[in-house]
Amino acid sequence: MRIGVFINFCLIVTVLGLSLLIFLSSQVLGTLDEITHAERQKYRSLELANELFQSSEDLTKMARSYVTTGNSVYEQFFFEILDIRNGKRPRLQDNRSITYWDVNRPPLPNVPGDAISLMDLMSLEGFSERELDLLRESKENSDNLVTLVTTAFACINGL
Repeated sequence: MRIGVFINFCLIVTVLGLSLLIFLSSQVLGTLDEITHAERQKYRSLELANELFQSSEDLTKMARSYVTTGNSVYEQFFFEILDIRNGKRPRLQDNRSITYWDVNRPPLPNVPGDAISLMDLMSLEGFSERELDLLRESKENSDNLVTLVTTAFACINGL
């Protein structure tokens, strides 16, 4: 009988050990899913913040090019960038950021869909209030420059 008790004891210990391993594995997988979600959100947040920076850089480049050359295509590009950033014009469906503006390219297609501003995307992405406040401040600074540039465009056009 002692062998039977020993075998039962070993069987119970083995089953409990396997149960513990299964439980710990499921906890690790849950934690891994949380980490993956957090990393994806961090990456998307960085993309959106970089889009604000890149759009400001592109607006500056288009304004300088228009003032220097007088070519109205740069003025068109300027307002296209601004409209996409402010949500007046829908984004491209494949979610590419427009960072290259070629003078000889055809006009941007009118993409069906809902237009959404960059700040609204940031709010939906889950930025903290502090982060949103800082990004709003950056966008306001950029928008102040847009106002100045629009005035410069009017002067160039003789208005």
